[in-house]
This record gives sequence, structure tokens and C-alpha cells, in this order.
Amino acid sequence: MHSEPRNPALWKPAALVALVAGAIAFTLLGSSPLAMSEAHRVLPAWDMLARGDALVTHLYDQPYLRKPPGLVWSIAAASWLMGQTEFAARSISALAFVLSCLLSLVIARRWWGHTAALPAGLAHALTPLFWYPARSAEIESLHNLATQATLLLLLDVLLSPRERASWIRALLFGMGVTAMLAAKGPAGLPCIAGVAIACALRSSWRTLLRPWLGLGLCLPVLATAVYLVFLATRVAALDVPPVVQSPSTFLWAVDRLGGIAILIPAALVSAMPVCLFLIPALLPRAVTPGHTHASTLARAVILSLAFYMLIGISNTRYAMPALVLLPALAGYAAAWWSTARSSPDASLQRLGKALLLDHPLIPAAILLVLAGVYVGYSESRRTRISGKAEALRFAVALPPGETLLWADKLIEARPEFFLYAQREAASRGTTLRVQWVPQDQSAPTLPPAGALLAIRTDSLTIRDDLEPEIETFARAGFSPESAVLFQGRIHNFTFVVARVPTR
Repeated sequence: MHSEPRNPALWKPAALVALVAGAIAFTLLGSSPLAMSEAHRVLPAWDMLARGDALVTHLYDQPYLRKPPGLVWSIAAASWLMGQTEFAARSISALAFVLSCLLSLVIARRWWGHTAALPAGLAHALTPLFWYPARSAEIESLHNLATQATLLLLLDVLLSPRERASWIRALLFGMGVTAMLAAKGPAGLPCIAGVAIACALRSSWRTLLRPWLGLGLCLPVLATAVYLVFLATRVAALDVPPVVQSPSTFLWAVDRLGGIAILIPAALVSAMPVCLFLIPALLPRAVTPGHTHASTLARAVILSLAFYMLIGISNTRYAMPALVLLPALAGYAAAWWSTARSSPDASLQRLGKALLLDHPLIPAAILLVLAGVYVGYSESRRTRISGKAEALRFAVALPPGETLLWADKLIEARPEFFLYAQREAASRGTTLRVQWVPQDQSAPTLPPAGALLAIRTDSLTIRDDLEPEIETFARAGFSPESAVLFQGRIHNFTFVVARVPTR
């Protein structure tokens, strides 16, 4: 580990990193409507505030337990403080991104000295891979922060001599794993295995036998068990089964074998340009102080990606918990280059210049401009693919009074359509009551006579081994052509809203 006197000016690079990361994450954050799967996270949080139920979350009256509750609880807290707005819903992810950047800065300072701090923090802030999660009401940014903090703590302690106050480390480690599980379930556990094995290979397997490690794991195990017991009790008392999702959905599948096979290189490419900083960290015979930490961290990233591949992950997005460790290596690369640039080894000179470390402001400036372009483009695109525009048109077509609307696959695809339709209808003095009723393809159920039914008419459900929804309701004897109230399109999804005739 690099040792140098504590520098009281650390707040200066930290402030700069926070400013850059905050600008990328918070600029125009609430200017676009909810889109993609954001509403699947946001609406249960807002429903939680209305019901006062923090255990069983609902999405349009349907118990919805597809994801762990961490982000939903966080969005509910932010919305309680700031109101039920798009900005409040996304602010959790934006704040988590800023904290992640600062964490990369702090750990680089701890391992490789003060000059490593700013490059690591800026590298994290300027990595395009993390921009979308930072600006969306999605799980990734919060989970990245929890995983990054837990893994860096684990690596820092396992590579350090035994110290006193192990119970403090155990508590921090346990809190980190608990936060990981609350945010995204077991998705980050392969990274813990990757870090542990990388540390063991660096020294010995006895490194993993420290008592605090087992003690720290007791907290997430106990917390998870208590949560699941209370949740199971509540679920048993429900009138309808909740919507759930098994982690196996994302694992091995024959049609994803190609993606699984190339996961490691594909994931590293997705993390350009910070993945390039693996190179100096993995160079043999490095004399730069702190090389042990850098090389172990680099190997931990590779091992974590290998574990993701072995369990059948094909989407690079799900490997992000491993990739969030990469920006810290920019700090080591800066320390390495300060030594390598004066080395007589011409190959090191060429490598350093190839990585643009001789003029770091050039790639930083390019990426900062790219970030500004991305912010404007992403908000424009999110507005285009959101269901809000169609929702406003639909609300105009609603009759006065109260209307009941049933839906299934359209809520699965774009629940924000119903949120904005309800808000617009309310502004016009109309009440739209939406219910999510999951349908059995073999025996679909129709809503009461006179109610509305939203039916997807596209065939995209075929990729999920489901028949088009319009065919499902045709089996129930309902043909919407003669009773269509509204026809719409949201990005790739087409749908109709029809009135169920009196039977």
C-alpha cells in the first residue's frame, strides 16, 4: 500500500469529481417522463406511500414482488421528501453514481497516493457505461454503489495485515452485503467470490479464514431470513398470488450461448475506456508502489466476469457490478505512468502514450463533451419512447365519470402509460381506475361489462414463448374490433383499448 502524509487538500479533487459527476447525473434529470421499465420501480414506491405498506408492494392493485425492495424503499423515501416526481424517483440513482465516483477517488488515494485520487474519480464519472443507470429510476446504480463499497472493503482488508477492531470490519462488510441483497438480490455475489479468490491467490487460502469474514456474513443472512419470514406470512394471506421473477430467468439458455461465450470480452469493451487501465495493473515486474492492490483488483474483475459467465449470464448489463471496480485502476495507472514515463524501457513509454496518459486532459475533455451530448440525447429519446404522449391522447377519449380499466401485458411492458393517463384524466375531472389482472392464456378473464380492456396487438410476446395477447382474448370470445375506444403505439408496442359489451 502506498504511504504518504495525509494531504488536507483532498477535498479539492473530491469537489471537482462531485461537480462533474453531479452535472452528468442531475442535469435535466426530471425533464423527461418515465420510460422503459422505470415505472416498474417507481409506481410500487408511490403505491407504498399511499398504502403505508413497506413489505408487500403493489402495481395497480396487483402484489408485485419481482425485485428486491431496496430501490423501492429508497424511491419512496425520496418521493416522501421531494414529491412524486420524475426527479425524485431518479435522484436515488444519480446520488448513488456521485457517491460511487467519490468512492473510487477515496480508495485510489488510500492505495496509490494523492495524485491517484482525481484520475480515479474522473474516470468513474466519465465512463459512459454508468451514465444511463445514473440517470434512470433503475436498480443498477444503487446496486453498483453497494457492491463497489463492499468489494473494495473486502479487498482492502484481505490484503492488509490483521488489525484490531475486527468487529467493525465485520459490521461494515455485513451492512454492505445486506445492501447488495436489498438492491438486487444475489446478483453481486459472484463478485464477492471473485474478490475473495483473487486475494487468496495473491497470498494464501488462509486469508479467507479470518473470523470477521464469517461474522460479517451473519448480518445479511439474518436480515434476509427475517425479511423473508415476514414476507412469506403476508403473501400467504393475499387473495391473489404476487408477480415474482426467479433469478434463473437470466441464467443459462440455449439461445444465449453465444452471448455467454463472449461475456468477458464484451463486458470489458462495454466499459471503455476504463477497461484499458487493466493493462498497467496486470503488467509483470511492476515497481510502482501499490502494485499488489492494483493487480489483485484487476484479477478480481476478470474472475468476477468469469463467474458470471459460468452461471450463464449473457447480457453485459448484468456484469456491471464487476465493472464498477475498474475506474479505481485509473488512479493506479496515473501512479504507474509517473514512474514509467522516466523509465528507459521504450515499450513502457509507448504503452503509456497509447493509453493517452501523457495528456490525460485530452480524453477527459472528449468524454466530458460526449457526456453533455448524451444528457440531451437521452432525455429526448426517453421522451420519444415513453408512453406519456399516448396516455394524454387516451385521456381525452375517456367518457366523463369513473372508468374501470383492466390490463395485463401492456402494464408488463409500459406501466407509465396508465400513470400519465390517470393524471391527465384527473385534471379533466375524470376518474380512471386501473387494475392489473394477469391472465391465464388458456382461460382468460374479461372485466365487468362496460369496463375497458387494454390489449396488446403486437407479436413481441412470442419471444417470451407467449402468444399475442389479442389471440388470448379472442379465445375468450372477445373481439375488440367492434368496440375499440383507442388505438395506440408506445415504441415497439401496439395496443387497443376496447369497451367490454354487456353480456
